[in-house]
Parts: sequence; C-alpha cells; structure tokens
Amino acid sequence: MRSKMAEARLMQTVTNSEDLAILDSARNQVKKLLAGGFSEEESGRIILSSILKAIASRAGYELPFKDREIEKEIAELSIGSAELMERHRYFLDDLYQAIVSQTYRKEFGQFLTPPQISEFMVSWGMEGNPSNVLDPAVGTGVFLETVLRTGDCQVTGIDVDALALNTCALRLKLAHPSTTPNLTKSDFLHSNFMEANFDFVVCNPPYLNFHDFDGGLIQTIEQRVGFKLSKLTNIYPLFFFQAYAFLRKGGLMAFITPSEFFYTGYGKQLKSFLLDRFAIDAFVVTDFSKLAFPQALTTSVITLLRKVPADKGHEVKFIQVTEWPSSHDLLALVRGQRTELAGCRVSAVRQDRLDPDVKWQIYLGDNGLGQILKKLVPLSKVATANRGIATGANSFFAMSVGDVEKWGLDYRFLKPVIARASQAPLYDYTLADFESTKVAGERCFLLYCFDQPPPPMLTKYLEHGEELGIANRFLPSHRSPWYSSEKQKPAPILAMVFSREKMRFVFNEANLLTLTAYHCIYPYQTDELTVKALLAYLNSGLCAKIQEFMRREYGGGLHKFEPRDLEELLVLDVSRLADFDKAALASLFDELRLAARNNPLLEPAVKLKIDGHVRSIVG
Repeated sequence: MRSKMAEARLMQTVTNSEDLAILDSARNQVKKLLAGGFSEEESGRIILSSILKAIASRAGYELPFKDREIEKEIAELSIGSAELMERHRYFLDDLYQAIVSQTYRKEFGQFLTPPQISEFMVSWGMEGNPSNVLDPAVGTGVFLETVLRTGDCQVTGIDVDALALNTCALRLKLAHPSTTPNLTKSDFLHSNFMEANFDFVVCNPPYLNFHDFDGGLIQTIEQRVGFKLSKLTNIYPLFFFQAYAFLRKGGLMAFITPSEFFYTGYGKQLKSFLLDRFAIDAFVVTDFSKLAFPQALTTSVITLLRKVPADKGHEVKFIQVTEWPSSHDLLALVRGQRTELAGCRVSAVRQDRLDPDVKWQIYLGDNGLGQILKKLVPLSKVATANRGIATGANSFFAMSVGDVEKWGLDYRFLKPVIARASQAPLYDYTLADFESTKVAGERCFLLYCFDQPPPPMLTKYLEHGEELGIANRFLPSHRSPWYSSEKQKPAPILAMVFSREKMRFVFNEANLLTLTAYHCIYPYQTDELTVKALLAYLNSGLCAKIQEFMRREYGGGLHKFEPRDLEELLVLDVSRLADFDKAALASLFDELRLAARNNPLLEPAVKLKIDGHVRSIVG
C-alpha cells in the first residue's frame, strides 16, 4: 500500500510530460516485478535501489551500502527515472514513500520527517554552532541535509536499513558534493558508548511497540543509564536514554516522537529521566497525522533538550500547534521572544514543579479550570474501572438470534451482551434498545458456558469453532475450557473506549454485559441516585474539558481511555454529596438522556445546566 499523500505531493512537482513518463516507467517496473512473483516489499526496494544506483553512476559515485538480497535483481534492471530524481532530489522522501511498501517501512518503524519539521528542529539545534552532529536513526537523511545547508560541521548518521542509508548517502552527495558524511549501518541501541563529544543530536526514532523488538534491549539500556524501565516500553524512549551518553555537556538534543510518554505508564520513567538529566526548553505538540505523518496513528511531540542542569525557576514551554507556522516564528515562541502566535497555544511551567506521575497533557495551553481541579478526586475514589469482555473471536462468541436458531443453541448458555459501540449510541441503554438490536439481526448474545465437558446441545457449534481454529487463537487457547468466557458482572456505567468529537458515558439500565467496545465502571455506591449523579458529571462539559488533558491522543482526532486512565480521571466525589445535590444531578442526567432520545438539539442546554450545578458544588 503506497502513501497517497506522498504520491500527490510528488505529482505536484512532476508536471511536464517527460517527467510523468519517467514516473510511469518506474510504476510499470514495479508491476512487472509483481507479475514476476516478487512481493510488493521486494519490488519497491528493487526499483528504488535501481534509481539510486543509476543516479549515483551518473554522478561518478558508488553507493556505500549493499543489500545482498536484491543486488542481482538490480543488475538486471534498466530504469529511466534517474533524470527525474536528479531534478527533484528534494522530493526524495516522497518518492521513497510512494515506491517502497508500507509493510517494509512499518517493519523498520519508518515515518519520514517532512522538510518544514526538519527545518524547525535543526534551526533550533544550530543555534549552538555545533561542530559535529549525530542522527542515530538517519533514515533518508532529511535532518543531515538541513544541517549541511544551515552550517559547516561534520555529520554522522546511523541506521539499520541499507536502502534508507543509500538514499541518505546519495541525497547528501547531490546536495553537498564536497561533504563526506560519516554513515554507519548498525543498530544505534546496540552501539558501545563513544566519547560524549556530539554537540547536537537530532532524531526521529523508529516507532515500534515493545513486542516488535528484542526485549533484552530494555535491560541493557537500564544498566547503562541506571533507570528502571517498564517492560512495556516502546522503542523510541530507548533512543533518548542511549543518545544522552553520546551528547557532550551543554549539548543540544531535538527529538520528534509520539506523545504517548506524556500519559503512559512507561512514560513516567522517560519523564523522570528528562527532568533529572536535562534542562527542557520546550515540548511542541501537534496532530502530525494532519501535517506530517499521514499513516501514523498518533499525536507527535518535538522535544527540545539541553544537557545542563536546569536552573531554579527554569520554565518549560508546552506549545500546542494546530496550524504549522514558519520556523522563525515558532523559534521566537520557544525562545520567549514572543508570547503569542496564530495556530499555537503556549503555557510555561517551572521544571522543578513538573511531576512525572502526572499526565502532562494538563500543561497544554490554558485549561481555564483554575482551582476547580483541586476540589475533584480521581474516579478510583468512588468507582473501579475494567475493560469489557475480551473473547478473542467476537464473530464466533457473539451471536445474532439467527445464529442461535441456526445452530439450535440453548439460551441457558447465552448472555445478552452489547457487542458493538454503535448498539448503544445514547446516554442510556434499555431493555427496549436490546429488543431493537435483536430484531435488527445484530450480534447480541454471548456464548457463556463453563461446563466441562460441554452440554450436548453445544457440541456441534463448538466443533465448528474448532474447525475454524478458534480454539487455537491466543485468548481461547489460554482459557480452560477454550470456549468459556471471562466472568464479569454487568456494570452500571459504560464508558466509550474510542471517541472523536465527544466521549460518552452510558447508563446500563438493561443491566447487560459488554464486550470490549465499552469499558465498565462499577461505583462503590450502587443506588440509582448516586449512579445517575456520577453520570451527570461524567457527561458534563466540565468533565469533557478535563478529559482533554487526561486521555490518550491518536492521529486524526481519535481519543482513547484505558481503564487505568479512567480511574485517574478527576470527578466529583459523589459519595460525599449532599442529598439535595445528588438528587439534582440525577434529575439533570434523566433530562439529558431524554433530550438525546427525543430532541438532541437540547443536549447543549442541559449540559450547561449540569455544569452550572457542578460549579456551584465545587465553589
């Protein structure tokens, strides 16, 4: 799967008929290789390598890195795209993304940095007039090219991917013929400590989850830096820890990474490390899926660090960007030369007051909540939160009425269930809603049997599941018997796992189980008045505002809460409310759920009334 955005940007540059013909030639070569039995991954690599080799040959340059798997195929190919690449070398990244398969790039965690992002990060780092610069995950070399264009210094790049390194080497050769960069094919995280003599380290580390790389790396890095790390740590935090040892005292470091460490458990160790070892200039946060990384489902942050102790009173700037400004203007905001900038929200926090245990989204912009936060409590004080039931194969374990009748199943071994978030689109879910779901033919019954051996009326269906391989899937294979389900009580309150425009908390009036489409909230006080009072607050505009800095942010405006995130959400302590306030909030929640069913235009007005009453309670 190619990057459509990369191809679109490339086509804007390739405008004349000759260039279009050359680009079509490259695409046709890919098709020929696919037809010849090569995979999409191999085809893209072969074609790009052929282009690079042809350009290098014209320039009298030999590519420094060999890829033995495709050398033979490259030698047998002839491609005319070299002219296109020579004329448009600054769009090399877009061509890389357009030709090299997404599968290959995902394997190496590659999300290439756009020029405007590189321009800002490098401009900040070059303020220190570095004599040597390191990019420990150099990729196609956008950072180093920007460095060489900005100043006169020695550059070093490290990467594990020969194809990306050759792209980088050729890019630097074409842009700066007299420069001899130091490029190395190796794994930076396995590199032995070099002398800490780099003045500036700039990096877009690979994005790989903890299960996609050697877990032994975490232990190795732990021993080197003296910080205990979570086994769930993703790979990009390890680059911070490792790069620290390569940076001289007083040196600068600029990284662009996911902003996950602001709110995840493993992020606490990274935040502690940054606070302990650096003076932090700024965090620049934005949804880069809109501006930069169209295939990255995450919000990104640029972290700007100085390897010096933070002065007492040193302030860290948290800058939230919705429209990318010029590098000059954004640098002025980071330096404190200006306090406002269109498309940016900025707040400053003393570094010695930053708490690694706190979700740092709270510092993004002016939340306008003043002293209210101090009068709220974590949800864990009034309730517990768990995920819904994970079956491991919803298409087998969750059934429609038609499925039940087809297989002749006994309802004694089934439980009514909310299988999908779309089945509960309002603020409450009633028995009438469940009946409508049944009539619509949706999956709404959960196989709920723990007998071993199973009852005879289930034998045929379970044999069908075994034929489908359900018993061998991860979750079923770890249950005994495999067809049993997680035991769970229906939760009075259901919370959406993913949301975009608004988070919704649902009153489970039908008292049904739910699959993982919803999280389950179990208030300690289970009387209906208390439950509805809590629901009124959870669905209020005030709570929505607080969620902005406590939820997990993903690309494209997607938001997520894990159960532990929910338990940390700041809420009213409904267990201590006066009876009058509890009854008033419960009544307002009933008004809200009726409005959602009968006249959604009234919802905002009801939420304003809820906010007003909540604010009167907290003063």
